[in-house]
Amino acid sequence: MKTIKLSTSPAQTPFGQSSQDFRGKVGLSDSPQINALSHTLRGFVTSNSTEFDALPGMVENRATRYPSRAGRLMTSGPDSTQRCERKTIRFWRCGLVALIGLTGGLSGCGQSTYAERVNRSRDLLAYHARLDQSLQAEWARADWGLALRPPVRFRLMPAPPPPKANEEGLVEVVPDTRQPAYLGVELPGLVAAWEVPGEAFIYLCSNHQRFVDSQGSTATVAEPETFLADLEAVLQQGFEFTLSAEPARGPAERHAKFAERIPLSDQFAAPKAFDSIRIEKESDPKFAAHVYEHLAGRIQVALIVVYAPANPGNFENGARTALETIRVEPVVPRAAVQPGGATPGGIAPRPSAF
Repeated sequence: MKTIKLSTSPAQTPFGQSSQDFRGKVGLSDSPQINALSHTLRGFVTSNSTEFDALPGMVENRATRYPSRAGRLMTSGPDSTQRCERKTIRFWRCGLVALIGLTGGLSGCGQSTYAERVNRSRDLLAYHARLDQSLQAEWARADWGLALRPPVRFRLMPAPPPPKANEEGLVEVVPDTRQPAYLGVELPGLVAAWEVPGEAFIYLCSNHQRFVDSQGSTATVAEPETFLADLEAVLQQGFEFTLSAEPARGPAERHAKFAERIPLSDQFAAPKAFDSIRIEKESDPKFAAHVYEHLAGRIQVALIVVYAPANPGNFENGARTALETIRVEPVVPRAAVQPGGATPGGIAPRPSAF
């Protein structure tokens, strides 16, 4: 019986070729990626080199033992060795290509995901930096679920003290100096107000107080559901205009409602739906306003920006940026009245403007 000599040299690849000769026959060029993959595959090939080196001898031995089948078997010799070698090279070439594609795809996917995260983090930081540059710290009315970051330069106007009974039992109501006396009207449901003295005002109104007034009261109170309609009537009286029943065809059209979402994109903040109204007082060009109405369940809220058209000071853009941070909880307030008519915290319910 013919003895088959097996090669166990760790530096050899199939059929005794060096790794460089093998890569040359497979058709791979030198590169860091190919070298790394070649090193990985070479370890596998080296660990199985005895089987590969034994293939020609095994074929020759089988042909010697079964001469009758020699015509149907791949006999020994240079041709058979080359055919076997070519098949093995094709096998490893396909394996290398598949492994390169797999590792390259996984690497590219990971790099793409990482780059997207880095870009999103950078954009998010830039967005918050823009908010911090344009807005102040958050104002909040926690018991009513209201919050807003007002624009810079605007200072919060002090609210009047709560009504209280005097020695004679009469309730004394201190006038609310936040109301726009220059318009000759009082805004219903005024919650908070800010001003840039002599330049602009921001008013935040809601129907929260109407819900509070209607709880346990036998007197006739204004309906919370008609709050925005009542506010629009007051604004038409103060600014001397008529609100169109038809929707506005664009944001620049005056005295008509325009439906919009702020912010326009949901990339960093969830957009909220608003009906905006652009107002100009034609009889007195010193005053112009922009109203933003918003609904959250049964809660109705309006933000009103009043400014002089000749000196806008970019107040509209500041108000729109502030609306990106507004928070309105769709929860109807329920004030638990304590003895003496005071709500928790010592604040008595204020009479509604309507």
